[in-house]
Amino acid sequence: MSLAPNPNLIPSHSRQTAPILAPCAPNSTSSATGDRGVPHSLPRLHPSSYQSDAAVHWTFTTHDRAKLPLNSQFHFQFRELLLHALVRQHLTCPIYTIMPDHLHFILLGARLQSDQRVAVAYLRTHLKNLIAPVRLQPQPHDHVFTKEERNRRAFAKVCAYIANNPVRKELSANPQDWPYTGALIPGYTATNPLTPDYWPWFWYVYHKHRDPACALHNPLHTLYSTS
Repeated sequence: MSLAPNPNLIPSHSRQTAPILAPCAPNSTSSATGDRGVPHSLPRLHPSSYQSDAAVHWTFTTHDRAKLPLNSQFHFQFRELLLHALVRQHLTCPIYTIMPDHLHFILLGARLQSDQRVAVAYLRTHLKNLIAPVRLQPQPHDHVFTKEERNRRAFAKVCAYIANNPVRKELSANPQDWPYTGALIPGYTATNPLTPDYWPWFWYVYHKHRDPACALHNPLHTLYSTS
């Protein structure tokens, strides 16, 4: 299925003209990165796989599965940090879920110069101060979406998996009941990834602001080690 926008499917909620981030063409590969608290650096995909229009599922896990300070204030502060990370690197976050001992979120690049590694490093640096004395595991886990996984239907399945984490862990009866799931699209307010009309709207906004220069990006599909 093409990711081209369909104007007939644009819902009415959150329509604004404020600039968001420009999305780009799908061209990524899977990452073998892990986050298991090991002291050495794990192999990752080539840096170019996290740049430009990359779509990546990131997971931050706490050290020894320590509990995060889940409350409305923490949620607000996390969103503020995430928003700064997104704006600095021209990214968007179509969905995130904060669990008691880990966080899931998906980032999508917006400009040719977007770099998710820089955004994640910024987010982790400031998140460490917010959650202290709880610590994060040394490395986050990431999965870079393949071209096939960026198909709208496949993409939605990954997002549904993220949203259903609280249900699988028996923390809520359904995804809508969990107060720590959301989305952040800079320039747009009141975005809720669990509403029926969210995804047609999201893809419309994504392509509306897409930087055509992203099509020039050609990531190297190779692993490299930082150790």
